[in-house]
Amino acid sequence: MPSGMINGILTNVGAIVVAKFVPNIRFKSQHIERLTIVMSVFVISFLNMGILVLIQYKNQMYVPNDFQIPWLLFWGKAITLSLFISNFMPLVAPTIKALCKRGLCCCKKDNYSAERHLNPEFKIERRYAGMINTCFLVFTYSFSLPVLPFVASIVLMLQYIIDKLLITYYYKEQIEHNDLINRWALRVIKYGIVLFYVFGAFAIAANYC
Repeated sequence: MPSGMINGILTNVGAIVVAKFVPNIRFKSQHIERLTIVMSVFVISFLNMGILVLIQYKNQMYVPNDFQIPWLLFWGKAITLSLFISNFMPLVAPTIKALCKRGLCCCKKDNYSAERHLNPEFKIERRYAGMINTCFLVFTYSFSLPVLPFVASIVLMLQYIIDKLLITYYYKEQIEHNDLINRWALRVIKYGIVLFYVFGAFAIAANYC
């Protein structure tokens, strides 16, 4: 569906712009810089995929009324497609490079040295932002789109497997990391339940009131 594809691509474009812009700001530490990238990319992604997309197409003639069965079919496809594109688009380039370099041979990196390794580091910031955004989309629309938790589970599972393989066989090891992003991710995700109740109430009102 064009709307889901466009929003998935725009989400990645916004993430790239933020990742390039934020490092130009002076931070007390690299950990705070990475946390800022995570939260900025998450906010942009969720606004684009979860909120603005509804406003953008609200007045179009072909868009059904909110939370009705045709609405579920229309937005179910759009949100699912944008979810897949936004999460897997950043993995396309490194996956192709890893396959071209190693083919089907899953050999460990020989004589590994962080100083001599020319491949880029694994961008954990975008991965955290993508996972938080996925969780918030599930909280927001799972009441109306029951298939969304299942789709998100497949996305996160495939993402985990591909990330594991790329970290093992392609990416340069990241030297410095602490639990700052972990702690903030856990703090933010719990507020997704508020969106679940709010959008769930709108869905009930649209169908039964």
